[in-house]
Amino acid sequence: MAERVAWMDAASGASTALLLAALVDAGVPIGVLAEAIEKVAPDARLREERVQRDGVAATCCGVDVDDTLEQRTWPETEELLAGAGLHEDVRSLAHDVFARLAETQSHAQGVPAEDLHFDVATPQAIAEVVGVCAGVVHLDILRLVVAPGPDVLEQSTPVGAALLAALADDWGAEPSMTLAVVGTGAECEPEVSALLRLSVGEADPRHLDALGEG
Repeated sequence: MAERVAWMDAASGASTALLLAALVDAGVPIGVLAEAIEKVAPDARLREERVQRDGVAATCCGVDVDDTLEQRTWPETEELLAGAGLHEDVRSLAHDVFARLAETQSHAQGVPAEDLHFDVATPQAIAEVVGVCAGVVHLDILRLVVAPGPDVLEQSTPVGAALLAALADDWGAEPSMTLAVVGTGAECEPEVSALLRLSVGEADPRHLDALGEG
């Protein structure tokens, strides 16, 4: 059976909204995202819409929650993810994302990670990260390669950058594969023209060998 790989064109940067939308546009059922998100944010509501950005057809996807201000410490975030009943692969990926954010903020603020009150660990952010992780797991991707633009980190949100770092197995050009589907994600705000493209297909065995050697 051929292995599935994906390539993410993040030349415009990345955010949880762009990642969610690209996954939905690539065929991940919205119900898959909603089922995972409900476990960490029972009041969350997902919305999707087909849009046009600079002549390109795309999907935008948003998560609305009633409580947008609550912030958790890193241990509280970790406890929430551990006890939510998520698929283990989804939990592990989401944990990795927030662990990276905790390490970065701990270093920047000079505060032990266990004492941090994340400005990024709001109910909405946690819901969106879990949704992205559930979508990636649903696609059953063996490897994910990300093509960043020249200023991708500057154009990414902190959570989007952490997601790219946690999800990417490699950085660079599109891998050799038999293309199955392409999803294009957009922000729901019409004035924001950023797009993120996700290509999914069956890997060329030679590409997998090269990654294994790396």
